[in-house]
Amino acid sequence: MNRICFALSLLLIFFNAIPASASEAAEASPECCNDYCSQHAPEQGYCRNLFVEFGGPSFIVGLGFDSRFKPGSVFGYRVGLSFLNGTYTDSHTSLDFKGVTVPLEVNAILGKRKSKFEIGIGAIPSILDRHQWNTSYMWVPVEGGEGYHPVDKVVEKEGTHVNIMGLMNIGYRYQRQSGFFMRVGLTLMLGDLSCSPFDGVMVIPNIAFGYTLP
Repeated sequence: MNRICFALSLLLIFFNAIPASASEAAEASPECCNDYCSQHAPEQGYCRNLFVEFGGPSFIVGLGFDSRFKPGSVFGYRVGLSFLNGTYTDSHTSLDFKGVTVPLEVNAILGKRKSKFEIGIGAIPSILDRHQWNTSYMWVPVEGGEGYHPVDKVVEKEGTHVNIMGLMNIGYRYQRQSGFFMRVGLTLMLGDLSCSPFDGVMVIPNIAFGYTLP
């Protein structure tokens, strides 16, 4: 966690230094000042972003699209597509799963410059092929004696099912009106083993690189 916070701090310092340098240059020339103001005016477009995401709602790697609901709006949405293949185990359950996930999110980006704070909530519907083993204990009578002893009982389930997980994203976004796009942060996911490939709360770091369409 400390390493992630340190990396975020370095990124914020780097990107905030860019406007400062431009401001110094703007003082030397009115023409330069006009260029600087036009570049740093509040974004009035939809900020449509195409990106590749590692971790987070995509788990390993996935593709995503992000846009504002209307030009210049703080609020927007994100949709994605990724392939999931993994294993989950606890004291009573073992689960192998693979399939396709579609992260869906409503988010908000806060900040007047290119460096912004981002927060979002949503869900991850998915279609997964699941192979699950549930282990429980049965007490049976001891043969030829008195008392009982425990015996493992394994119930196996297999099939393709619709799954869903809840998500919350928080992090840093580098957002321009067009060109290079980047976001980095943490994703908190909530699942129940009856309808998702894990049980409880899971936190996964995420980083995405992409391009903002003009």
